[in-house]
Amino acid sequence: MDVIVVGAGPAGVMAAIAAARNGADTLLVESGGFLGGGMGALNSNFVNGTHNTVTGECVIKGIPAEFVDRMIAEGVSPGYVVLPNGAGILPFHDELIKFLADDMVREAGVKVLFHTVGTDAVVEDNTVKAAVVFNKSGRQEIPAKVVIDATGDGDVAVAAGAPFEMADLQELQMHTLMFKVSHVDMEEIIRYSEEHPGTVSFTPHHLGAFGFRDIIQQVNEEARQRREALPFSRRIVIALSTLVPGEYWMLMTDVPAIGVDGDDLSELEFKCRDQVRRALRGLKAHIPGFESAHLSYIAPRVGVRETRRIMGDYVLTRDDVVQGREFPDVVCRMSHHIDLHDNMKRGHTTIPLETSKGAYDVPYRCLLPKDIEGLLVAGKCVSTDHEAWGAMRIQANCLMTGQATGVAAASAIQRNHAPRELDVRELQNTLAEMGALDL
Repeated sequence: MDVIVVGAGPAGVMAAIAAARNGADTLLVESGGFLGGGMGALNSNFVNGTHNTVTGECVIKGIPAEFVDRMIAEGVSPGYVVLPNGAGILPFHDELIKFLADDMVREAGVKVLFHTVGTDAVVEDNTVKAAVVFNKSGRQEIPAKVVIDATGDGDVAVAAGAPFEMADLQELQMHTLMFKVSHVDMEEIIRYSEEHPGTVSFTPHHLGAFGFRDIIQQVNEEARQRREALPFSRRIVIALSTLVPGEYWMLMTDVPAIGVDGDDLSELEFKCRDQVRRALRGLKAHIPGFESAHLSYIAPRVGVRETRRIMGDYVLTRDDVVQGREFPDVVCRMSHHIDLHDNMKRGHTTIPLETSKGAYDVPYRCLLPKDIEGLLVAGKCVSTDHEAWGAMRIQANCLMTGQATGVAAASAIQRNHAPRELDVRELQNTLAEMGALDL
């Protein structure tokens, strides 16, 4: 193979399509049975960070923009929704998106291995020569000219010897298992919010509802006094529309864990399902509009929010994001603020952008693992500090860094270069020709 992409989340899917469209013989490796990662397996059905809050410009460009256009045309999404603060979101149907991802990957000529785990890398002279994968056919070493790690956890990069950083358990953001409920009475929630101003907030078109903090505090306190397990693990109700009337994804679980430890990750699934069971009972018993709610689905795996950050030739910092720094090797410009969910030490923290431009550059060097050749990283494990990572983990950013790595891998192969030797200006020109980067 020319290019092997390990991990078929939003970053991996975009990387594979971009590499294949630019002439590379491309293999996409995915541990699950469908494409989409956080867009499907975790059932996170809103893309955040789609618009510059200052200029109003959409930051989703190139192949990701084509992906969105097709989502809208095929009824997978109603389109972008701009929030009152100018931020953009893209709601989508988390099942229908799997068909579209299948179509675009196969149209590009990408070969896919489902139910296949990237377990290791063959490295010679600090250069990745092959990806090691395991599936029903057994262990395989698949040679590649460039490997792209889009696993989210940097699994292949770490196996190859790339340096990484990771917070300890106290600092790591907690992980979430999404679950879906049907028969939610949104009209009742709206009535309650009108009778109790300030208790519930909504996205435009009531695609999301957030609130009931006072009820949750009271119910949890009563449970504490009875020395019972708390019905609610999060401080507010978060309900996200599936685009099916009366059906909502619930973001109601939070569990700390080391998300790259096998034992810890297994226990995490148990703990999250325990929280789902308690939350469902609490919703039906205490939250207006959920009295008749039925559990219809639990996401097939926990959304592991934070693990490793692969250290690259440059480490994007909090100040780079907040101040909107520009870089000569920019490969995409993003706009989402820093968003750090609860950990064991503090609650949810957001850090807004201070730049008048409303955006920040992502440099190519953040996609190049330090001291390793033949390897690129895309998605949430790109090279950042802990706080900048709170911006880069967002799906919009993952889509765009994925595209950049796919183009870079194919361009490097065409020129018989290692990715690190690639003329960045040539990469930028290719991205610009694709409509993915404004120079």
